[in-house]
Amino acid sequence: MRQFHINTSISGEIVTESILLSENNLRQELEIAQNSTEAAKLFFRHVLLQLTKEQVDLDRAMKLLVKTVEFGRNARNILTKLVEQNPSNPQIIRAFGTLIRDVEHSNDEAELLFVQANAIEDENSTSALAHNLIEIKLIETQTHFKLTKKKN
Repeated sequence: MRQFHINTSISGEIVTESILLSENNLRQELEIAQNSTEAAKLFFRHVLLQLTKEQVDLDRAMKLLVKTVEFGRNARNILTKLVEQNPSNPQIIRAFGTLIRDVEHSNDEAELLFVQANAIEDENSTSALAHNLIEIKLIETQTHFKLTKKKN
């Protein structure tokens, strides 16, 4: 998600407007990737079911496996693009981790992605808390300054 901030000064107050570009498009792309991941998982389950039957239909199993790969590749392509565009978005990183764990079956790589997403969220919440504390201190200082000014 890309954000542009426009700062303007109106009678001593700073007004910040955020223009969010393509947030709706980002959500749609993420949803498509998540749906492709779920489809790949479903097709893979069907492959496993085919392989557990007494009479294995290899042709059917191979077709299901091809579908698994197609949907997994689609999800990977979308998620790779989204991560490149939004490297600090924990939701996208988690979706990528889910694909890696559930479709590509690479638990170690997926775990690293989940840890990265958690670290970003922790950092964001710490930054937000620090920002709020700074704003509170600024308001307290402004209030103190106004009260001092009124007394004089």
